[in-house]
Amino acid sequence: TFIYNAAEVKDSLAVGNSFVEYVEGIYVGYKFSDTAYVMDPNFYYDEAVVFPFGHGLSYTSFEQTLDSCRIVGDEVVVTVTVTNTGDVDGKEVVQLYYEAPYPEFDEEYSIEKAVKNLVAFAKVEVAAHASVPVTLSFPVEDMASYCYTRDNGDGTKGAYVLEEGEYNIYRGKNSHDSYGEETVTRGSTVWFDNSNPRQSETDGQSLLDDRGEPLG
Repeated sequence: TFIYNAAEVKDSLAVGNSFVEYVEGIYVGYKFSDTAYVMDPNFYYDEAVVFPFGHGLSYTSFEQTLDSCRIVGDEVVVTVTVTNTGDVDGKEVVQLYYEAPYPEFDEEYSIEKAVKNLVAFAKVEVAAHASVPVTLSFPVEDMASYCYTRDNGDGTKGAYVLEEGEYNIYRGKNSHDSYGEETVTRGSTVWFDNSNPRQSETDGQSLLDDRGEPLG
């Protein structure tokens, strides 16, 4: 259900003997390996990846159980209970990945998506045989995908789009393995163009004084 274009994931292309053309798309690191694992029957994940992104080593072991996963206002809020099942104290990282839907809409607009995307994480220390609740949240708009073909109607092209549909939220042991997954649903599609920027884009811009100079 995802576009996997080998031309977009190659690291470089040698042209003759004179120079190397560097090419980079969204398929970098775990976004390449986990997408290739799903889409390419000739990709042998276990041979290509020794330690998946987010893999950790510890002197103890952990379990994670879901308490809740829901959309609250403009955020996705996930609460899990982390249990240290070993005999020594240790630290665990709660990792959340999302998987966006891929309808015909995406093929029409040539939108590419990785299978998994890290969206939130937190490290927690848990005593031996104890449990700790952990709540993570992230803006719903962070699950938007970029569409470079969209005509914004103001002389510019390209915008993020948050599509309607079901989004899978993975509680990852790492980028490849998970404790489980849940689903949150968007009921409508929203374009984030110049007239409706994402809040993260607004927050990332410099505040200007009356002369147009950056503040601070």
